[in-house]
Amino acid sequence: MHHPLPTLVAMTICCRTAAAFSSDRPTISRSITGIVSRQHAYPSAGTAPSRLKSSSTDDATADTSSSSFDFDEDESSEQLLADRPIAPPSPKAAASSSEDNINGADIGVVDEIIAVDPTKPAGGRYDELLDSVGLGGDALTSLDYLSDLRPVSPNDVFCNRELKMSAIKAIGFDMDYTLAQYEQPAFDKLAFDGAKEKLVNALGYPEEVLDFEYDHTFWVRGLIIDTLRGNFLKIDRHKYVRLAYHGFTPITSEIRKHLYSRTFNVVPSFTERHFVNMDTLFQHVDAHLFALLVDLKDKGEHESLDFKTYDEIYRQVRECIDLCHRDGVIKDEAALNPEKYIIPDPDMVPMLKEMQESGVKTFLLTNSYWEYTSVAMNFLYHGRKVDDELMKKNEWMDLFDVVVVGSCKPAYLLDRNLSLFRVRPEDGSLLNTDGLFEIEALGENGAQKFLDMGKCFQGGNSQHLTRMLDVGAGEEILYVGDHLYSDVLRSKRSLGWRS
Repeated sequence: MHHPLPTLVAMTICCRTAAAFSSDRPTISRSITGIVSRQHAYPSAGTAPSRLKSSSTDDATADTSSSSFDFDEDESSEQLLADRPIAPPSPKAAASSSEDNINGADIGVVDEIIAVDPTKPAGGRYDELLDSVGLGGDALTSLDYLSDLRPVSPNDVFCNRELKMSAIKAIGFDMDYTLAQYEQPAFDKLAFDGAKEKLVNALGYPEEVLDFEYDHTFWVRGLIIDTLRGNFLKIDRHKYVRLAYHGFTPITSEIRKHLYSRTFNVVPSFTERHFVNMDTLFQHVDAHLFALLVDLKDKGEHESLDFKTYDEIYRQVRECIDLCHRDGVIKDEAALNPEKYIIPDPDMVPMLKEMQESGVKTFLLTNSYWEYTSVAMNFLYHGRKVDDELMKKNEWMDLFDVVVVGSCKPAYLLDRNLSLFRVRPEDGSLLNTDGLFEIEALGENGAQKFLDMGKCFQGGNSQHLTRMLDVGAGEEILYVGDHLYSDVLRSKRSLGWRS
C-alpha cells in the first residue's frame, strides 16, 4: 500500500529547543510534521514577560556569536543579552508581509520571493541546492510530495533530522498537553489554587499565601530549579548558567558565577538531587508557587517560614500539587466542565483515521486514569461534552489499536515487572491478565486474539505494548508526547523509539 504521508518527515530532536516553548499552543494534528514540531520549538507569541523567557529565543544566535565561559566582562552584560530587542524586519520584507507570505518574507529573513516553476517538483525551489550536492534531477522522489509554495507559519520548526515514515509501523500519543491541549491559565489555576489551600490549611503556611496570583506566561520548559537555594537557572548546552533568578529577583553575574561556575576545570553536572528539571508544562505551577514562597520567606515577616529551608518549601509545594492531581481537585473539575478547560481540535480525528488507513497502527499511552481519559477523549472526538449514554460507547477508541491508561511513565518504559490489567470501558473496572504469558498461550496471532478480548489496559510495561502491536524493534515506533524526559528522552534512550 502506498504510504499517503511524505516519505521523509522532518523531526527536531535538538534538546536546546526545549526552552523555546510559550504558553500559546495551537491545536494539534495539522499534520504529523506539525505534531512533532510543536512539541519541540514554539516561538514565543509576543514579547516575553520575563528575562528568563526572553533569552530563550536568542539562544540559537547567542551561542554561536558570543557564547563562551568568560565573555561577560561586566556583571550586567548577561542581563543585557537577555533584554536585547529582536531586530526588526527589513523594510523590503515588511512591505511585503502578510499572514500567508512565503519563503520567510513575513519574518524579515528573506528579502525576495523565490520564483516558482510549476513544472518542477516543489516548484523548483530546491534545484540549485540539490544540484550542488549531486542530488539534482529525479534523485529525490520525496520532492513530489512538497507543495510549490511553502507558507511560513510562526509555529514552524527548522529541522536537523529526517525520519523515513515508511519504516514506522506504529505511532503513539500521550494525551495531556499532546492530544488534549488545555486552556491557560484556567487549567493551571486549578492546581495552583488547590495547592495554596493545602499549604495554608494543612501545613500552616501564612494566610498571605491565599492571595498569591498565578502567571503562566513567566515560565518556559527547559529551566532548572535549584531547590537548595531557591534559584531558577537557564543553562546552555555547555552547562553554563546564562541567567539565574532567586525567586523573582535577578541574580547578578558575579554571584551567579560564584555559585555555578566551573571549579578546577570541573563542569557542574546539575544532576544532584536538589536540581529539578522543568520538563513538562505541569511544572509551571510548581515553579511559580515556589518562587512566590521564596520571595515571601526572604521578607522575614513570617516566623513559620524562617524555620523552613528552601528545599523543604519546594518539597511541600510538590506534595500539595501532586495531591491535587490525585484527590480530584484538578481533573474532577475538568471532567465536569471540559469545554472550559480543554481546547477542541477538529483535525485530530481525521489525522488518526488517515494514519490507520495508511496501514500504521496507532496507540494512546497516558498517565491519566480511565475515568478522566474517557471524558477528555470523548470531548475531543465529538467536539462537545456528551451525555452518559454516548460516553459509554467510547467511539473514540476506534481511532486506536491499543489504549493504555495509568501507565506510570517513565517506569512504564523501564520496569519490566509491572503487571498489566485490562480495563472494562463500561464501568472502568479492572481485570487481571497474564500479560506476555497469556499472549503466548493463545498461539498463532496471539496478540490479535488478546486484543479482541479488549484493547484498553492499565499499567503494564513497554514489552506488553510492543508485543500487542506486533512490533519487532523500538525504531519502528514513533511516540509523540510533551514530557521532555519520560516522553522524549527516556523512550529514545532506553527503547530506541523515535520521538
